[in-house]
Amino acid sequence: MPMKLILCVDEKGGFSFFGKRQSRDKILINEILKETGGNLFIDEYSACLFSEFKDVKIIKDISEAALGYFFAEGHLPSLDLVDEIILYCWNRHYPADIFFMVDESLFILEFEQDFKGSSHEKITKKIYRRKLS
Repeated sequence: MPMKLILCVDEKGGFSFFGKRQSRDKILINEILKETGGNLFIDEYSACLFSEFKDVKIIKDISEAALGYFFAEGHLPSLDLVDEIILYCWNRHYPADIFFMVDESLFILEFEQDFKGSSHEKITKKIYRRKLS
């Protein structure tokens, strides 16, 4: 299974603000756990979001997640190892200094669905797959 990158952005593509997450949402965390089936890798920064879930693996190097799902916050990893992006879009605008936009020359949108979160009226889940060369 190739790496699947999970990111959260605001309605303008804002990813983080001075290395801090923009928001957290309990329903979204449960959605991520359901999506990954327990094969989720995170870095130390995200550990507080998943502290009650024992199957989540904390890693120091993204290459350790090469065969699973990696939830990124605070810094954007290289997309070289990524075959799929699962993007959760907040329906709000937050302050941001790092932005993420999917490079549509490399990835194609294959799925889009809205759902209601615990702190957001609308969260849009988008799944992008790497285009075949």
